[in-house]
Amino acid sequence: MTQAYSNQAWNNFVMLSDWQSYEAGSSKRAAGIASLFMGLANNGGLNSFLTSTYDLDAEEVLSALLSVGAVKALSQLQAILQGLGTALPVSSQSERWDALDLYWTDPLDEFETLSLEADDELMAVLTRHVQEHEAFYSGLGEWQPPVEQPEKRNVRFPPIVGHPWVARESPASGQQVASK
Repeated sequence: MTQAYSNQAWNNFVMLSDWQSYEAGSSKRAAGIASLFMGLANNGGLNSFLTSTYDLDAEEVLSALLSVGAVKALSQLQAILQGLGTALPVSSQSERWDALDLYWTDPLDEFETLSLEADDELMAVLTRHVQEHEAFYSGLGEWQPPVEQPEKRNVRFPPIVGHPWVARESPASGQQVASK
């Protein structure tokens, strides 16, 4: 496995792979959800992750983390969900926002930031997943060089002879005049 090939697979996994594209219960879907979890939790915290993923049932996130082997992240998310005391099913954005606003309490702030250990573990299991499926992820979105646009030129085409709306020369002056 060459380094460049691995980088391509990893970049495609992170940038082009969408968890919604894969069958429920598949390893690719679980890895996609775990990647989304890692990215959003590191970018805005676990509350932000839960708020922005209203289209995901929190139970599926737990299952995905377990499936990929991210038990530390799983444990941290479980602590938050238990602290909320309510399920977070697929919902509308406003319903998810309202639920978190209602049930999130100050003690849950302790778990808001993804731990370094959980982050390291997620990175390791996702790297392993991409390595195991390197050919698949490397083939996503094969890069194509940009198509060069031809230089725009003002080209004057000869008039269509005999058409009433086409410019013609005036017999008297030799200048172009529009007919009709």
